[in-house]
Amino acid sequence: MRILIPAWSFYPSQEGGPSNALYWLASGLAKAGYKVRVVATNRCIKQGLVVENIWTQLNGFDVIYGTVANHHKLISEEIAHCDVLIANGVCSIKNFNLNKQALKQCKKVILSPRGELFDSAVYHKGKVYGLMKSVMFSVMRHAYAKKVLYHATSPEEVESIKKYMGNRARIALIPNYMILPQKMELKYTPDRYLLYVGRLNHIKNIDVILSGLAKSAKFMDSDLKLKLAGEKNGEYYNSLVAQAKELGIMEKVEFLGLVTGRDKDLLYANAKCLLLMSKSENFGNVIVEALAQGTPVIASKGTPWQKLNVKGAGWWIDTKPETVAETVDNLLALNNEEYLRMREASYAFSREYDIYTNINKWSKIIDN
Repeated sequence: MRILIPAWSFYPSQEGGPSNALYWLASGLAKAGYKVRVVATNRCIKQGLVVENIWTQLNGFDVIYGTVANHHKLISEEIAHCDVLIANGVCSIKNFNLNKQALKQCKKVILSPRGELFDSAVYHKGKVYGLMKSVMFSVMRHAYAKKVLYHATSPEEVESIKKYMGNRARIALIPNYMILPQKMELKYTPDRYLLYVGRLNHIKNIDVILSGLAKSAKFMDSDLKLKLAGEKNGEYYNSLVAQAKELGIMEKVEFLGLVTGRDKDLLYANAKCLLLMSKSENFGNVIVEALAQGTPVIASKGTPWQKLNVKGAGWWIDTKPETVAETVDNLLALNNEEYLRMREASYAFSREYDIYTNINKWSKIIDN
């Protein structure tokens, strides 16, 4: 079975969660015996890290890193040689045409919206822009919604797909699975910190984290800092700096910039906890990455992580600053034994998201 995965952004790019999610999926499928080819772009990849415009082998599958200009041409050429197209995202006219091409050639098409059909994503640039997107989704729904299979990573995303692609859309619910990182040795230090990892973007509600921590008596009375790992640019980053200064907590906030690889694993491992207060997430890869290092997570109800409470691996809360403050106070009130039990539970929970032990779920929808 030949599988084609187009990727606008792909590992080693760290532009967003899908960059890694698609790499993990391709790796899992290749190990399961599928012939996988990935057509990616060179976006957000440092010069010299990859060979451009030449097919190369990566972890058992073939990948080509083209330019943004020739990306869709390369995909179009490869469609004829695949049996299954697993496409990422739905908000693109060019992707719409490629999907129609694949269906016309009788290929199986699996579409992963990756959160693009949540209202917070559809309307993130305002009502007019959101209505324009809705019109595009309506065209897609009538063109092929009953012919393709949609991939959702959470029950919430299932509902968002039904809203824009119709109740009769075919949907497979499969969480993001990953190549779980090696567990780093924990180093107890007196300056343990709280952590955020990801894009510095308004949809991530980082301003809520800052407001909440300013209200947390135990955080403010401690030597703890909040470390934020994400590229330091844009209006939202500037607004966060201004907010931290206004709240009087700038000395307790550290903007690290982009952190990758083993440095990122160590950053997770030595954090007191990870905070993710997003308005919406179709999954949230950073949560599994933190859990895999035994680090508990405080996640918003905009993420599909209700199980954090059940598994004893953290908290699933609303996005009010007062709730963030109360939850952080509860975290910091744990004694050493209670906290270590939470770290053990976090690590155990992460094992459920191993791509290699769960690839059979993808095989079922690919082979049927």
